[in-house]
Amino acid sequence: MHWGGLTWRFLPWDFETKSKTLARYGAKQVAEDCTLQDWGVTYEELEPHFNRFEYLYGVSGKAGNLQGKIIPGGNPFEGTRSKEYPNPP
Repeated sequence: MHWGGLTWRFLPWDFETKSKTLARYGAKQVAEDCTLQDWGVTYEELEPHFNRFEYLYGVSGKAGNLQGKIIPGGNPFEGTRSKEYPNPP
């Protein structure tokens, strides 16, 4: 048996969809009746919890953005990680 589960992290942008969209494109690009909103929590606040889950469950991979430094072999577009994955890819 093999479990092919994936445990993606949301990107920092995903938590601030409204404010980032308005900052980049302006208020005229979002309809007045649009329900777009920010989460009320940031990626930086949740990152320690993502990290804890990955270590508890032994997630494997290669960090691409470790403490703000881009790491070859990983995803350079991911949010900043405080630690490398607990297991190699």
